[in-house]
Parts: sequence; structure tokens; C-alpha cells
Amino acid sequence: MVLLFGVAAALLVFSIAAVFIGREARRLDDQAPRPVFDVDEAVSWIADQLPFEVAAELSHAELRRILLAAVDWFRLLAYEQRVASEDETVTHVSDIVGLEPRFVRRALRSQADYLQVIGATGPVASGAPERGGGPTEQ
Repeated sequence: MVLLFGVAAALLVFSIAAVFIGREARRLDDQAPRPVFDVDEAVSWIADQLPFEVAAELSHAELRRILLAAVDWFRLLAYEQRVASEDETVTHVSDIVGLEPRFVRRALRSQADYLQVIGATGPVASGAPERGGGPTEQ
């Protein structure tokens, strides 16, 4: 008799858990994943998008430094609750990384394109992005 109650209790607990887990899995599946800015993925994507004359001058390490300096700059702007012009941003980032403003400007424009592709800016992305929210392979 005790064995029968034990089996019935185990089945009841399993059934309740299965219902709750299934409901949450369906709810999470219906929601689009949040875009994630993966620096390594961004560097690769942006390097592929840069014009040849810019890509020939910038290494991946320099491009990474540009992106990280820009992210730090954007955090500072958010903290100060203000916006900056493109020229101000380019000047600030190029001063930090020690590269020519024309390279920094092109990298930052490509970064803006990347952020739109992953759905971090602009209209909401319609398709489900791959792993980190980055652009899908074409």
C-alpha cells in the first residue's frame, strides 16, 4: 500500500513539473531572443564589411580597440544622459585608440550597421538570430 502511494505521489509530482516546464518552454520559444553584442563576432562581421582600403590598414586588434572604446564612450554618454554627434564620437574614439579619424569613422559606421543587423537598433528583427543574436550566415 505504501509503495502504491509512493508511486502515485511520484507520478503527480512529475506531471505537475512537466506541465510547468512545458508552459515555460513554450512561452520562451514565442519570445524573440534579446540581441547580444559579441565583440569577437562584431569584429569579424565589421572587418568583412569594410572597404578594402580601410580593411587593408586596420588589423582586427585595432578594430577591436575601436569598438571597445566606442562602447565605453556610449556608456559614458548614457550615464550623463546625453547624446553626441558623429564628429564628437569619432574625435573621442580616435584620440583614445590613436588611429586616424577616417578609419574610426568608417569602423563606427559599420558598427552602426552591425547593431541594426543584430536587432539592437532600428526596427525589431523579424527572424530568429543565431546564437549570440548576431547576423546569420548568408
